[in-house]
Amino acid sequence: MVVIVVIIIISVIIIIIIVIVIVVVLLLVVVIVIIVVIVILIMNNFNNRKTYRLSSFLQ
Repeated sequence: MVVIVVIIIISVIIIIIIVIVIVVVLLLVVVIVIIVVIVILIMNNFNNRKTYRLSSFLQ
C-alpha cells in the first residue's frame, strides 16, 4: 500500500510539473507574440510618419 501511495504522489507531482511547464511556455509564446505585434505597430507608425513627411515635402 505504501508503495502504491508513493507512486501516486510522484505521478501527481510529475503531472503538476508538466502542467506548470506547459503554462509557462504558453505564457512565453503569448508575450513574444504581443511584443512582435507591438514592434510591428510601432514600425508601421514610424513608416507612416516618414511617408507623410515625404509627401508633404513633395507637395
